[in-house]
Amino acid sequence: MSILNEMVAGALGPQGVRDYTVMGDTVNTAARLRDAAPAGQIYVDTTTYHATRRAVRYDQHTPIAAKGKG
Repeated sequence: MSILNEMVAGALGPQGVRDYTVMGDTVNTAARLRDAAPAGQIYVDTTTYHATRRAVRYDQHTPIAAKGKG
């Protein structure tokens, strides 16, 4: 499986007050999963699950509604 997820990372803002930040669909998806997860739990998308399922024990969860995601 090959998935291309683009994001931008770098220092943004005027000289002297720049902050390092990341932007893109991958970052937005991660933020939506983080916001949906109860305290002490972590939600992952299916790509992360399939890539790590042999190394991490997961519990099944009902799919969440994430704005702009299927």
